[in-house]
Amino acid sequence: MSRHYRTPAGQLVAWLICSAVFVLIGLSVLSQPSHKVGAGGVIVAVLAFAVGCVGAALRLTTDVKLTPAEISYRSNFRRRTIPWASVESIRVGRAPGFGSWSCVVVDVIERGGVRLPVAGSRDYVERVMGELEAYRAGLGTLPLTKG
Repeated sequence: MSRHYRTPAGQLVAWLICSAVFVLIGLSVLSQPSHKVGAGGVIVAVLAFAVGCVGAALRLTTDVKLTPAEISYRSNFRRRTIPWASVESIRVGRAPGFGSWSCVVVDVIERGGVRLPVAGSRDYVERVMGELEAYRAGLGTLPLTKG
């Protein structure tokens, strides 16, 4: 029994459109003869293309997975885990970066608040937080098995 959360579709579409713009700018400059754009233009085009690809990959690989043993999440290409035994509380917090998005914050023993990559409107985050709390409460009724 596990739950899986990904980037909400509204955020994903916006990020993919922005990433596509960078990729298209890079490709359009790279399609020009190199003597017209010069070395600096080629460097900027390659950077724009790379930023577009990395931005899309970051958003597409971001996820949170709940398992009976832990909360596993991937953010910035790194997979991290939080064992359920070390979770003190789950609350709504402010998402890092620009804007006024809310995110799920897990207070972990001896580690402080860990921001999960589940961000969106306060209503959405409160709903996800409720699901996390319900999942956590349901763990007490499950038999613990290794596997």
